[in-house]
Amino acid sequence: MGLTKDGDAYIYSVVEDGEVITPRSGEEFARVVEVAGGKLFKSRSEFVGWLSRQTDSSLRGDGNQNITLERLRFFASSSSMKRPTIGAH
Repeated sequence: MGLTKDGDAYIYSVVEDGEVITPRSGEEFARVVEVAGGKLFKSRSEFVGWLSRQTDSSLRGDGNQNITLERLRFFASSSSMKRPTIGAH
């Protein structure tokens, strides 16, 4: 399972060939929601509320690239370091 953002929506879904399956995938996304527990959040607050209630166990998918609190913290810290500062030379 993986996480991605598509426009204003946040998506928790199956990862296939390195890509998170999204609603743009059509019927395949509907299957992910039904079978694998994929989710679509239409707002940041809805997504954050859901994610704050998850555990390593509840986020575990069938694959080998599971989402864990440790991995989320690492991603969040490395993402914030890479953001460019506007006006910096």
